[in-house]
Amino acid sequence: MAKYRILDVQWKKAEIYGMPCTLIAGHRGYSGSLQLLLDKRPLLEDFTFKKYGNMFFAEVDGFVRVFLHEPGTTKGFAGSEWILNFEDGPKTFKGCLWEPTEFNDTSKVPEYRAVSITDDKEVMKRGHTFGAGYVTKELYDELLEKVEEKPNSST
Repeated sequence: MAKYRILDVQWKKAEIYGMPCTLIAGHRGYSGSLQLLLDKRPLLEDFTFKKYGNMFFAEVDGFVRVFLHEPGTTKGFAGSEWILNFEDGPKTFKGCLWEPTEFNDTSKVPEYRAVSITDDKEVMKRGHTFGAGYVTKELYDELLEKVEEKPNSST
């Protein structure tokens, strides 16, 4: 039985002042977001991580968590302490994990895509104030096929 159920999915085109979003403050823009309504939000403790080079990757029901591990650093997540589950037990990290929106090289981990996640039906109806999340590329492609309005660029 699945730990997380997707109750609804929609594509929200990115726009600023009614115009397509191509650049944001000089950075690369995006065409939009795949928005998911879940029965509950994925919890960090539900994931069991594997090490891929200097990255930690975990997947549950197609939902992904990924961290870059930089030993010796102390400012990741403002120096917060994080406990990640691994097959050989939990490990604690303090300030040396990073979860940036984009890594320079993700070739060591399975492919994944960014999505917007909520467990609140009103958020889904409004179409904004979602949380950030990741899903496997396979789940992303499967969900994209279900949405009525599709992006006009490749995934």
